[in-house]
Amino acid sequence: MGITRMREQVALPLILLLLTIAPTVSIAAASSEPPTLISAPMKRPVTLDGMATGPTEWAESKPVDVQLGVGCCPPVAPFISARAWSKFDSTWIYFLFRITWPASDVDQDDLSSIEYFWGHYGPPWEHSDSGWVSVGGTTGDEYGWDDAEWYDDEASGGQNNVEGAATHDGIYYWFEFKKALNSGDGFDWTLERGHTYGLRDVSKGIYGGDLIFGLWSTTKQEFSLAYIKLQIPPAGIAVRESALVTALGNAVTIDGKWTTAEEWSDTNRISMYLTQGSQGTGYVRFKHDSGFVYVLVDFISDTTSATKQTGGKPPADQLNISIDKDVYDTTTTSDVSVQLSWMNGKSAPEEINLPWIQGTVSYDSTNDPDSKTPHATYELAVALATFEKKSAMRISVWDPSKGVNMHWPKYQGSWSTDYFGDLQFSEVVVPELPFNPGLVLLAAVAATFLFLKRRRLDGGRVPLLR
Repeated sequence: MGITRMREQVALPLILLLLTIAPTVSIAAASSEPPTLISAPMKRPVTLDGMATGPTEWAESKPVDVQLGVGCCPPVAPFISARAWSKFDSTWIYFLFRITWPASDVDQDDLSSIEYFWGHYGPPWEHSDSGWVSVGGTTGDEYGWDDAEWYDDEASGGQNNVEGAATHDGIYYWFEFKKALNSGDGFDWTLERGHTYGLRDVSKGIYGGDLIFGLWSTTKQEFSLAYIKLQIPPAGIAVRESALVTALGNAVTIDGKWTTAEEWSDTNRISMYLTQGSQGTGYVRFKHDSGFVYVLVDFISDTTSATKQTGGKPPADQLNISIDKDVYDTTTTSDVSVQLSWMNGKSAPEEINLPWIQGTVSYDSTNDPDSKTPHATYELAVALATFEKKSAMRISVWDPSKGVNMHWPKYQGSWSTDYFGDLQFSEVVVPELPFNPGLVLLAAVAATFLFLKRRRLDGGRVPLLR
């Protein structure tokens, strides 16, 4: 693994602590309540670059200030001031640790870790897990602390389920990393919503566990730590979703359908959520090339091509897309909204043709692998220049004939961009079927989009392709 951590035993159960504590140490201090770090449901994505990327990357997480000390039960001086943030999505828990540290003592092998000990204390602990990232960018996933050393998951047949990076800005160390909530490899913790970890309680001979946030100094050969509690909120609090925008393998023709059975086979199928109505089925697919982001919305259950209605909302089959160009900005309203409808037997409106976005809708499902029954299919190409380094999107489709409304991501009771789905761009082509390489053919379309709102795009102007 390249980095060896040797340190004093620091994870002792509270009951053993009370039997062995020195007379000069306050028992009250040893049993004091650890600060609680609340892991927030993710609203904005994390770039694992070893720093707070932009002013809002970690805005939804409430930080906790701690003092890292030496030894245990409790840690003692010298103390190091530190701050911790955490948030989570459906797969990962993320940490950002900021630790005061002199620039003169930066070492590539210094590292910060999160360590959890639980179960019976023999010694050693029945179960233990550690994840860490070094200043040099090495990560580690370890288990089995035996009061002398850790053991590497990968060397024992498991996986390294930690990713991250670290930097020093002249005043602070910044350690930013993620660890799987439940890797399933048999060597790691299993963290669940609605639970608090690191309680340090004792119940029927089973210890509630210790959770430690620490810093290993290579120069000092010293591990500084603080006990914390980690709380993961219960279900019902929204977790931000994301969609992978893979690289284009098969050419796209913007004609509102699967032009061939392979046209969209190089994408991941993402299910939409029923928001209104008794039942509905819809899928979203994304891909990109150097010029456009392509979107296909397959509204499988919308099998009636609704003409313009005199009453009701909306008046026709309709697609609405909202885009948040930069998830790191502080506004919560979308930057761009577009609408595409099917009215009186044709796509509408047909009098607008914006160079930065093209699209249409049809009910031709001849080549659709998900359903051959004719249904509404919306196909779009949005200029890549519309998006910034981290963007998000909300998609809504309406079938007024059946009163069905579906969304991606799941509607959380608000149109705030805090609940949009993050677009994660990848240069990988989905290898489901062989693809036909070549230039993307964008068919001339008779209908594009009603531009509802434009803000903060190049100073209020929509960037146009030339």
